Amino acid sequence: MIVRIESENLFLITQPDHAALSGRIMAAWLADGLPAHASRDTVLLATRAHDNGWEEIDARATIDRTRGRPHDFITAPGPIKREIWPRGVARLESVDPAAAALVAQHAITVLERQPAT
Repeated sequence: MIVRIESENLFLITQPDHAALSGRIMAAWLADGLPAHASRDTVLLATRAHDNGWEEIDARATIDRTRGRPHDFITAPGPIKREIWPRGVARLESVDPAAAALVAQHAITVLERQPAT
């Protein structure tokens, strides 16, 4: 979940919604040879589905009691972060193994940049 605070309002954006928007942006991307690239469909699928492992978590958001709001994708407890990526990769594996590999690489990059919890 992405949690944005505007004035006194919380805006909650699910990770799958964020990924869907990312997919629409990438589908419109005209630079870097992407429109004619042989792997374009795989890249677009990976982009659209890169956060599909969050579906269950975002549907039953947990509360960050220290902040008094739902956990976001950064403050989610470590066990949650570690369960979402294998689930998301597994969902793509049978559809497009290369897309699953791209999502796995994304997961590694994200987890390396976040502090362990």
